[in-house]
Amino acid sequence: MERLEMAVSDLELALERSAKLPITDIALLQRRNMIKLCSLLHYTFCNPIARHLLEGKSLTYELEQGTQLRSLYIWSICSEERGVEAVLRYRYVDSTMVEKCFLLLMFVRLSESTNILRIASKGLQLLTSQFKLAAESAMGELAALPNLQAIVHSDANPLVSFREQYTKLTQHCRPDPACCKASRHGLCGSNIL
Repeated sequence: MERLEMAVSDLELALERSAKLPITDIALLQRRNMIKLCSLLHYTFCNPIARHLLEGKSLTYELEQGTQLRSLYIWSICSEERGVEAVLRYRYVDSTMVEKCFLLLMFVRLSESTNILRIASKGLQLLTSQFKLAAESAMGELAALPNLQAIVHSDANPLVSFREQYTKLTQHCRPDPACCKASRHGLCGSNIL
C-alpha cells in the first residue's frame, strides 16, 4: 500500500511539473491527459467498502429494535506477512428466540474489488445445513443492511488486545497466508470453517 501511495505521489508531482511546461506535441498532451485520468481512477475502487477499509477506516452499524439487536463492525488489519485483511464481526441477538442468535467473525484478504458482504453471505450458505435457522437469519440480515456509505468511521484501530488474538487465530486457521484453504476443507471438530 505504501508503494502505491508513493507511486501516486510521484505521478501527481510529475503532472504538476508538466502542467507548467509549454507542451505543444499532441501525443504528449494526450499522454498527460491519460495520466491525469489514471490518477483520478486510483481513488475509484470497484467496491466502496473495500476502498474505505484500504484507507484505514472502519465501518460500524448497530440497530436495536425491541428484543432484537444487530451489530456489524468491519475494520482492516495490515501485516507484512499477510498483507491487508478485513475483519468482519456480525452479531444478531433476539432475546425471544435464542436459537436465532448468531455471531460471525471472518477474516478476508482485502483487495480493491473485494465484496466482503457477499463473501460473508456465501460463507454462511455453506453453514446452512449445520445451523439452518441461524445462518438463514444472518444472511437475511446482511442482505438487509443499509447503505454502508453512511456508517464509515475514520478510527479503524481495533483493540490492542485483538491484535494478539488475530495473530493466534490466523496462524491456527490459515498458517499459510498465500493459501485461503490451508490443509482443511469443511468444518473441523469445533465447527470452525
